[in-house]
Amino acid sequence: MNIIANRDGIGASKFELWFFKALHLIMFKKSKHLKNIIHRIEKDIQAIKNKQV
Repeated sequence: MNIIANRDGIGASKFELWFFKALHLIMFKKSKHLKNIIHRIEKDIQAIKNKQV
């Protein structure tokens, strides 16, 4: 697992992203909170790829 620690706590990992996407799909895409979490994780992963940490 690729876990990055930052000031806000534990950052992004691809496993975490897949888990929340699967959970969001299982809940028939009705949870806005999960959608926000997924968006934040994707943003963190992009920052890591672009080395903006």
